[in-house]
Amino acid sequence: MEEPVVSGMSGFISALTGTNGLTASTFYGVLTDMVPFLVVIIPVSLGFYFIRKALKGAGNKAKLKV
Repeated sequence: MEEPVVSGMSGFISALTGTNGLTASTFYGVLTDMVPFLVVIIPVSLGFYFIRKALKGAGNKAKLKV
């Protein structure tokens, strides 16, 4: 019997707990669904972090110390 597909956090938790509790197959099944999201979001967030750091550092170096 198939379980209904639910999206969002409730779907994530119900996919992990399921009927048999947390098993290796359910954990890695959910984890493989999340990998494309993580592959995109991690480099994007690191890019924003380093760009902000570079721009903030460039502003500080332009100031004249007396």
